[in-house]
Amino acid sequence: MTNIQQPWTFPIVTEAADRINWSELACLDWIAAMEKCDQDAHHHAEGDVLTHTKLVCQSLLELADWQACDATTRALLLAAALLHDVAKPATTRVDETGQISSLKHTQVGASMARQILWRNAEFACPPFQVREQIVGLVRYSGLPLWFLEKEDPIKSILRASQSVRLDWLSILAEADIRGRQCADKQELLDRVSMFREFCREHQCFDRLRVFPSNHSRFSYFRSASLLPEREVFDDTKVSVVIMSGLPAAGKDTWIAQHLPELPVVSLDAIRKIIKVDPEDDQAPVIAAAREQARSLLRTGREFVWNATNVSSSLRHSLISWMAPFKPNISIVYVEPASFEDLQQRNKTRKNPVPESILDRLSQRLEVPTLSEAHTVITHIS
Repeated sequence: MTNIQQPWTFPIVTEAADRINWSELACLDWIAAMEKCDQDAHHHAEGDVLTHTKLVCQSLLELADWQACDATTRALLLAAALLHDVAKPATTRVDETGQISSLKHTQVGASMARQILWRNAEFACPPFQVREQIVGLVRYSGLPLWFLEKEDPIKSILRASQSVRLDWLSILAEADIRGRQCADKQELLDRVSMFREFCREHQCFDRLRVFPSNHSRFSYFRSASLLPEREVFDDTKVSVVIMSGLPAAGKDTWIAQHLPELPVVSLDAIRKIIKVDPEDDQAPVIAAAREQARSLLRTGREFVWNATNVSSSLRHSLISWMAPFKPNISIVYVEPASFEDLQQRNKTRKNPVPESILDRLSQRLEVPTLSEAHTVITHIS
């Protein structure tokens, strides 16, 4: 994770100050949904989700840590505050006793935030790094409060640090708490303070944790017992490049430009050969691809696995299948400059992917991080 290189100004703010212009947002469906979404009165006595969100944004503006940030960081934190509970309307449930809960709203919210920032003109399509920081802030917005309840608190914060600046996350978490009415507010603020100290102790508060080697980092995140400071002997035997990106993102072009000499296991090519439509059962395609890959892995020949691989769970499953062959994994993520570019590229393909599939895959998209592979390359075309 690097510092943001491209400046960005949050469009939905007043010209006079860093304040959200709520009147410009009132017409948006997801804003209206938040206004209609009730919350548990014990944790959120202030009222519905939109009321809470407005209070969080106002609390953020008053924090000295936020005021000390540069303009782009202030803007992305303000966007994250606006979007941090965007998925509560979709995930909120009321049980038979009247108890209100919204399980997994941060995971769903991360996907919704990416779609809103990438596909809606009112947010001026922030640069990739800015967008993904906002998405990461939404995804891990609850971590500062609950990290000690995780099975492995250290691994939880180190994994999150691969996606988001944890010092920025702590600022958002403090604003989130100050923007609610609850009896345990001071206890929650104390948890954020503890989170900050815990991250500093483990050298990931405002930077990436440095591991002894790429293989040590890769092994740590795939093991239940390794310590982050342990250097793991690199016993990898074959290099594998895994492509990741939506259909028409430019994966074939990247391969042709950068790795033209390598054999390619292409799921698209296999579909054409065995005549399987993208909307059909993909099991025969995967089986054929794995058979091709198995032959290359056995001989130790470097190759490219070319498929969409948009979710972290799918990439994890693929890498786990390759694990007995001791691969050195590079993930190459490819994305067009805008979602409109992606749609246009898809339309001009010889065999365009149906819009319904493109939309479904975009909602499942999780950008690869260094917790998944030895190397991650991001190419925004």
